[in-house]
Amino acid sequence: KNLGLHAQIQFDSLRVEVAGSDRYFELEPEFAIMDPRGFREFSHELPLQSRAFTGWRCGSKKTCAVSLDKNAFLAFCARNQVRTPRIYARASDVTSAVVVKQVRPGKRGIIRGPFARDAIPAECLQPPNEVILQEFVPGQVLEAWYWNGQLFVVQILNRPSVVGDGVSPIRDLIACNSLHPDWIDWAAAEDALRFQGETIDTVLPSGKELAVDIRFNTAVQMPAFGPENALNTIVGTPVHEQLLHAGPVFFNALPADIRPHTQFVLGAIIDSQQRLWFTD
Repeated sequence: KNLGLHAQIQFDSLRVEVAGSDRYFELEPEFAIMDPRGFREFSHELPLQSRAFTGWRCGSKKTCAVSLDKNAFLAFCARNQVRTPRIYARASDVTSAVVVKQVRPGKRGIIRGPFARDAIPAECLQPPNEVILQEFVPGQVLEAWYWNGQLFVVQILNRPSVVGDGVSPIRDLIACNSLHPDWIDWAAAEDALRFQGETIDTVLPSGKELAVDIRFNTAVQMPAFGPENALNTIVGTPVHEQLLHAGPVFFNALPADIRPHTQFVLGAIIDSQQRLWFTD
């Protein structure tokens, strides 16, 4: 209203038109199929399996090398002195716990681990998988949202976990705390538990907590420990300073022809010393 614009929604398609004397925009709705086990599919048409409306998008999605290829991302970070977890060229070079990631994740990608240096499954390293072995950094997971390199949303989560009741095996605790039983990634849970010396059938003592995944998007529901947008709570902290510095750096990773008017998201781990380790 302050800009002299008016909006009109088309209820048959949920498209939105925003217009004024000197400007006009058409916004497409976006629906999502959320499945932490595999693809996260987005569409401007409502899929039958959709469980979420994610808002409106202006124009088509943009992509670039640093978002499509882990090696390109890591090379950019190295050139710009951005902190990332260490990468090992071969399994024989590994000296720490690691996670296994696809070089080109596609729509979803795979993440296996964490694994101790001598416990990396052979099937993770065999063709046709093109993977990287990345040092596992314990900590909270973070996603930071930028518009034209300026930070506007920060989401911080603890690793997905379950708390024992002294009776139930971990398998049942995961099932009871998941959004949908068909979405549970049991391989991810088994990796996380094995790394902590437990199994899916362990009965946890009452009150004991164990992590059951390492990813930001997961089927396991986590109780909120802060606001959905944590930006105001981190102002003046080392985390905030690092995010403010990272925005313009990664904005320049975008090709010049798609750089203006672009939203992008950075993923990172916050370690115990409040250092950020950028992962994608």
